[in-house]
Amino acid sequence: MLFLLSPALFEGAKDSCHSLEKRLIAKRGQNSKDDMDMAITQLGILFADGISKGNLTRNYISQEMPRIPSSISCALLYWKSYIVLDAS
Repeated sequence: MLFLLSPALFEGAKDSCHSLEKRLIAKRGQNSKDDMDMAITQLGILFADGISKGNLTRNYISQEMPRIPSSISCALLYWKSYIVLDAS
């Protein structure tokens, strides 16, 4: 249960799909020296928080992994992002 709830607590999001979306957007602009890239990242974060709230990610995950509940898939991918994104 903690596995599913932790991403939302860590990211201040409503669920694991919203958490994954916020993390991916935040990592996109991290360590960027380009002002335009940072501006686009900030707009993406505002979009994810204000409009999408994880729905874009949830819909994509549901299509890619239809047999696994999206909350579990998003949580798995959230934790996997720490291995993949932080390693590079």
